[in-house]
Amino acid sequence: MTPESQLAHEQLATAGRKRDRATRFATALTVGALAILLFGGIALADYWLLLPVEARALGLLALVGLLTVGTVRLVRIWRRPTSLKQAALELEAAKPQIGCEVSTAAEYLTGERKVTQDYEQDLVAALEQNAANTLRKTAVPYQRRLWGPALAAGFVLVGLLAFVIAFPAAGTAFMRTVAPWSRAAFAHVLVQPGSVEIPIGRDLDFT
Repeated sequence: MTPESQLAHEQLATAGRKRDRATRFATALTVGALAILLFGGIALADYWLLLPVEARALGLLALVGLLTVGTVRLVRIWRRPTSLKQAALELEAAKPQIGCEVSTAAEYLTGERKVTQDYEQDLVAALEQNAANTLRKTAVPYQRRLWGPALAAGFVLVGLLAFVIAFPAAGTAFMRTVAPWSRAAFAHVLVQPGSVEIPIGRDLDFT
């Protein structure tokens, strides 16, 4: 591999890693926001409506299913890193003015295209050098992908915090959501002094 090839390969690999990190964070934030929203929605509904055990169990099952799907998605993203050509195509889509030389260089770097003529060697080296220079000067703003999921996660967290602050029994609602079979209740009745015998005609104070 020529120095030009090494430089272009390194630049594309770096861009791919940045994309992978942004995609993983965005996916995690999205799944987290949806999970918090579902969890808080079930707890709030139970607080107001006193959901039966079956309904809370279905809600918990849906929450577990959502987290499972999100975890599988993250694992797939982790196990399928961005290819050099994919990173190049995203760069060209974000910056159309650079043309298609970066993706063409990526095809040569990955072996998708082969050098079949002697004169191509110099052309490919120049192409890879130009691609490396373009990559060094141009960056895809992958962090923008995090804005939407981050705002959504922040919004649902604020809503959950407001629920906790506004309703003292929110903790009980959370317990009933994560453990539908538990005996946690929003209200308890305690009669004092309890069972007692008194003579006819006597008074008894009870609370």
